[in-house]
Amino acid sequence: MKGSPEFFASLVIALVIHGLLFAFLYIPAGERELREDPTVFKLVDIDLYTPPPPAPPLKPPPPVQPPEPPPSPQQPPLNSKEPTLSPQETTAEKIEETDKPVQEPSIPYPLAPPPAPLSPPPSRLDEPESLPPHKISGPPKVPVDQVLRQLVYPPQANRQRIEGVVYLELYIDREGVIRKIEVLKDPGYGLAEAAVKAFQGVRCTPAEANGVPVAVRYRYPIRFKLR
Repeated sequence: MKGSPEFFASLVIALVIHGLLFAFLYIPAGERELREDPTVFKLVDIDLYTPPPPAPPLKPPPPVQPPEPPPSPQQPPLNSKEPTLSPQETTAEKIEETDKPVQEPSIPYPLAPPPAPLSPPPSRLDEPESLPPHKISGPPKVPVDQVLRQLVYPPQANRQRIEGVVYLELYIDREGVIRKIEVLKDPGYGLAEAAVKAFQGVRCTPAEANGVPVAVRYRYPIRFKLR
């Protein structure tokens, strides 16, 4: 209503607004720039940043306690009385010294069997009696043709082309019979065996001593040679 304070306040606000519009419209732009004072500071509300209060110190974690051991089984109460040991009988031996010699009991030992009788050394009784070479006037004669006919070249030596000489010692009695043959030199490969077999059933002419037939030991070589 007119004449009330509210009416006057609204009227003043309207006049101020019209005055500002009039000043803005009718004042030249250059004067408005001059009127702006660069030294005028605008007040700005600044909210000061206050740091938050420090956090309370961290409490250390409580120590971890090991688990409690299980209760040990209860042992039966020990008897407070100490065990009594039964007295043992002690025996003592009386040692007497004497100057008499001590006789050890005789222990029968089994007698060793008597040694076996020694066999007589190989004598030359089994060998045919023979005269030494210097007492022989005529050597024995061996049938060479018969020996060569019975002589067989060993297959192993023949395959491997082995040659050699076998030395034999013939025990020829006074009848011209070969009683024993010994191998003095053997090249191997079956040559000695072949030489001995070649004299099987061979009868020689006996040696002579002053025109009398005698038994001798006669060395005879057999040569194996491939053609």
